[in-house]
Amino acid sequence: MQSDTTLENYLGFELGASKDSADLRTTIGALAIAASSLTQKVAQGSLIDMQDSIELVAFSLFEEQARELPIGLLLSEGFEKPQLQNPDSGLALTIYPLEGRTDIEAAMPFGSLFSIYRLASPASDQELSAATMIAAGFFVYAAQTLLVLSCGQGTAIFALNTATAEFMLSREHVNIPQKRREITIDTSNYRFWDSGVRHFVDDCISGSNGPLGVDYEMGWRHSLVVEAYRVISGGGVYIFPDDTRPGFENGKHKLLYEAAPVAFLIEQAGGKTSDGYESIGSRSISKIDSCVPFIFGARDGVDQVLEYYGNDPTETTRFPLFESRSLLRN
Repeated sequence: MQSDTTLENYLGFELGASKDSADLRTTIGALAIAASSLTQKVAQGSLIDMQDSIELVAFSLFEEQARELPIGLLLSEGFEKPQLQNPDSGLALTIYPLEGRTDIEAAMPFGSLFSIYRLASPASDQELSAATMIAAGFFVYAAQTLLVLSCGQGTAIFALNTATAEFMLSREHVNIPQKRREITIDTSNYRFWDSGVRHFVDDCISGSNGPLGVDYEMGWRHSLVVEAYRVISGGGVYIFPDDTRPGFENGKHKLLYEAAPVAFLIEQAGGKTSDGYESIGSRSISKIDSCVPFIFGARDGVDQVLEYYGNDPTETTRFPLFESRSLLRN
């Protein structure tokens, strides 16, 4: 498609003209309006140093749009339970209006996520499965507001034209690059990880002189959507494992609102996802607040991580990452 293709035109071409396709186009279009409105609010400057204000505005904008949509079931990170909406609709919508809120006061990028499922029966409060997801996306609010979207036929990237308030196609059929040696993981949690994860990080830090024989770049940013965009556009691997801290035994990211939609986009872009043992795309979602360990990225990189994950070598207490940086060592 041409670079001057609007989101509306793209959806018309990708989805066709059936009733279900029209409902899907309407839903994605409404979410794009909410994201454009949030971009405008943030650009005004009055909210940028007020996390709570931005959060309230984001929830209000997305849920206001969602209330009028032709969907049967609405699930929002701000709701305690699913909301039944249109009894004749066979679609379910999940929205996470504001992700990465801790970065807002530092003027760092943040985002919003959504996913759309086909229900087994209209407007029923039922268990969702990643296998029934038909579309997913996230918005990144940065120097330019971006939309990463998949309707099950590959992953595309759009950029917001603020003059027209339209999202314009930037790239389609995106494929995650292989062989990029970049790992995103929060090493401040090193001491809480399974030994297999620690040993993987140790071997990455050892670089070309270690068993992997390659020099890695490593870093960490708080926003999942920012990291997901970086991986989709440039490659690498993201890892947030389970650990021994209270509340993190099953990882950090919510399966319904974060891991499942990002996994859909990653896999549609030729990448791979895992909770350490199985694909995120193969999991059912029985609780709206359940969390999951999350590994995603280029297939070769994820496969390498999984060779270590859950593998418990003989040593379980070595901490060379911190030992080598001790202020008491010569």
